[in-house]
Amino acid sequence: MVTPKPMTSLQTPLTSFYQPLSGSQIGRERERPLAGPFEPLELQVLMISADPDLCSGASELLTQKGFRVTTAQDGTQGLAECLNATYNLVIVDAVLPVLDGLALVHELRTRSAVPVLLIASSEEHCMGALEAGADDFVLRPVGWGELLTRSRGVLRRTGKASVPQSAVLRCEELSVNVRTHEAFLGEEPVPLTNIEFAILKCLIRSAGKIVSRDELAAVLYQRKSTPFERSIDVHISHLRKKIEGAGRSSIRTIRGIGYLLASAN
Repeated sequence: MVTPKPMTSLQTPLTSFYQPLSGSQIGRERERPLAGPFEPLELQVLMISADPDLCSGASELLTQKGFRVTTAQDGTQGLAECLNATYNLVIVDAVLPVLDGLALVHELRTRSAVPVLLIASSEEHCMGALEAGADDFVLRPVGWGELLTRSRGVLRRTGKASVPQSAVLRCEELSVNVRTHEAFLGEEPVPLTNIEFAILKCLIRSAGKIVSRDELAAVLYQRKSTPFERSIDVHISHLRKKIEGAGRSSIRTIRGIGYLLASAN
């Protein structure tokens, strides 16, 4: 089980984003009967958050309600845990190091149909949550009662696996189909390796925005990139040869940070 590590002095505290409840308030939540016909008996929940207080509070409450909770402290660990184990529900904090919550949900949706509840910290996160493929969201500050209610609601509504809302991602004439693993320039198919496709999918999903090397490494290898790692650069080079040309979108290197898929205009 992956457990959250204590925050260092260099990390920004996230406790201001949620609403802590007193012991007596948590106790009252525990005493409430389960609503409706759904009863979570040893259902597996993965909680992904860098906020140890949020993780411990939510885990304690959900455990008391009959869930078995596993925690991960960043997007890289969370994605790896999602892909290596089976969960009935994944609760994702939008504010995550390495691989942010929305990027994690989007990537997860192309590989798994596990129900996802996103903890949003802004209206932008709320709008992006459902577009990325989350089944529901909770806006900070989070009340334990609302988190529990929405978790139950997601599980009731998704009695069976949900599916991504959109299979095709586009940037000008360039498009990828995440279900069929096909890429196209206009109507012409582009032959890509699995890693090249995964990189292009990340870039086109965030077209016009920088995708960090750590985020790519998290998606490709479920870990952070290393200072002297050049494998990603090699794959980017091969990808450029296949998709770039006059009047087309191009992949720009943002030195020391990552890459950006820029439009021809």
